[in-house]
Amino acid sequence: PSATAPAAPATPPEPAKAVPALSYTGEGELGAFTTTGNAPGIGLAAGLKLTAEGEDWRLGLLGRADYQETSNVVVREQYRFSAEPNYKFNERGYVYGLGQFEQDRFQGFHARYSVSGGVGYSLLTGEDAKLSVKAGPAWRYTQLVTGMNESVVAGLASVDIKVKVTPTIQLTEAASAYVDEQRSTLFSVAAIDSQLIGKLKARLSYTVQYESNPALGRAPTDTTSRLTLVYGF
Repeated sequence: PSATAPAAPATPPEPAKAVPALSYTGEGELGAFTTTGNAPGIGLAAGLKLTAEGEDWRLGLLGRADYQETSNVVVREQYRFSAEPNYKFNERGYVYGLGQFEQDRFQGFHARYSVSGGVGYSLLTGEDAKLSVKAGPAWRYTQLVTGMNESVVAGLASVDIKVKVTPTIQLTEAASAYVDEQRSTLFSVAAIDSQLIGKLKARLSYTVQYESNPALGRAPTDTTSRLTLVYGF
């Protein structure tokens, strides 16, 4: 009788490829502010920041509101919301998109919409120090309190800095500049965070906003000092 050839060993199944994990972080902020400029005084400040990040992309959402009433009259009402998707083309470089909405009638506009896109680069990526810059063209549409509307092409440049001074203290700076034929806007937020308990920290921040061509009767510069509690999640 003919011998039967042994059966070939079964090919082991290929291991499943690991799906890159998504990470989500965020923080909520609540406290008080004091201002100088077009609406000086003391009021309430609130903010919310969310970030989703994958292997080669990131989406950041940011919202901030300052509100103040004096003798039942609103004397400050400022809102800022932004969404920024990024796509990383290498370890340090990325392309970005940015959409932003602002409202501050005491600074001369009912609404301002900004759209930008360009290239960014992370100069420092360490645990204790981070530095990134980005720049690109932008488009801004502004509804002024005078009833006029402006639509202009602008340029945007910004820088973000984070420095961990000690295990419980961190310094940050976020500055941006929009430049166009009608007006330029410079915006800077410097902050110091101090860890309190668990995910709760205290934040002292100082904001400067400068408009090169403000509406008639408006001051070009507003400053805001905030003392807030921040909870991370």
